[in-house]
Amino acid sequence: MRAVYFPNLNGLRFIAALWVIIHHIEQIKLIFKVDNYWHLPFVDLIGKLGVVLFFVLSGFLITYLLLQERAVTGTIAIRHFYLRRVLRIWPLYYLIVALGLFVLPHIPFFDIPVYSDLLHRSFLVKVILFIVILPNLVATPVPHINQTWSIGVEEQFYAFWPLLMKKVGHPLRVAVGTIVVYLLIKFGLLFLTSNGITNQAISFIAKFWNSFNVDCMAIGGVIAWALFYRREGILRVLFNRWLQAGVYLLTAFMIVRGVEIPYLHQETYACLFAVIILNLAANKQTLIKLEHPILHYLGKISFGIYMYHMIAIVIAFKLLQPVFPGNNWLLYSASILLTILLAAASYEWFERRFIKAKIKYSKVVSGDNIAEPATSPPGVSDAIQPTLTNTK
Repeated sequence: MRAVYFPNLNGLRFIAALWVIIHHIEQIKLIFKVDNYWHLPFVDLIGKLGVVLFFVLSGFLITYLLLQERAVTGTIAIRHFYLRRVLRIWPLYYLIVALGLFVLPHIPFFDIPVYSDLLHRSFLVKVILFIVILPNLVATPVPHINQTWSIGVEEQFYAFWPLLMKKVGHPLRVAVGTIVVYLLIKFGLLFLTSNGITNQAISFIAKFWNSFNVDCMAIGGVIAWALFYRREGILRVLFNRWLQAGVYLLTAFMIVRGVEIPYLHQETYACLFAVIILNLAANKQTLIKLEHPILHYLGKISFGIYMYHMIAIVIAFKLLQPVFPGNNWLLYSASILLTILLAAASYEWFERRFIKAKIKYSKVVSGDNIAEPATSPPGVSDAIQPTLTNTK
């Protein structure tokens, strides 16, 4: 069995999850009408960008692993791919959905003004959409589990991506084709709505399509192609220290200033994130390193952090606000710590058994399937090669 380990990416996963947590802490404060920083542009922005970063990471990792599987076995085992995704995503997804739909709404402590009342509007439709993993089609926010919309997008991406990779064969054509088709439909819908050519169906499709950011995942696929096939000219440019510095500074400036790019907002940030991911994952001369045991573990449990954080924030807010009103340091510390504790407990006592089960369907493993970081074999270029090893 071939194992692939990319350094620094677990740390980056945690940063993406942390952005989403910060966004939702301020959103909860806004909903409960206490002093908040929601008016700062970057507070709203980082929540969306945390998800975009997750999307690019997913596209990069899934594409690279599929290419590696094809190189090792000569094909892509579609059924095994789906089984791996089911075992990694579905157990925690359905646990959180069950809590959000059937348990927490009946505990007054977890009530959220306005949003808790909206839960019962078209409740059966919501239940069906969550069951079939289409949470991104739910029309109104659902307390504690609204963040699962992005899981729906990723699962929909996983449904067609390996099929295209296997049938079309050329990963760059698949990735670029996906980006082009997505943008053509996006701008077509924009043209219709901006010219008053709309109805309920078009409005619904436009809303869905704007959140269906498979192009961001395809951008991750492009850098996976460049790395896997060792496109030296591209890698040499993207690994340049001055380009790295420029991308880091530009990204930081745009986020702090809350810069939104008309028409190509997610795509612009996705391209910046792609350069950052590629350097962190495969360039030993990367300017920033996130390979620390604590960050590594927090990234490993980042799926749980993302799924549990809304519950943790509400608990922390409702316990602390009456006693320490307006204490942001305490609220942030308690929210993040409780989220990590819930995610760690879930990972160790619930998710791990499914992670172990999916290994038998894997010809190539990575991330949380690897007990310890692997080491590079002799002759591997430090500048452009991920860490690879063989496992029995």
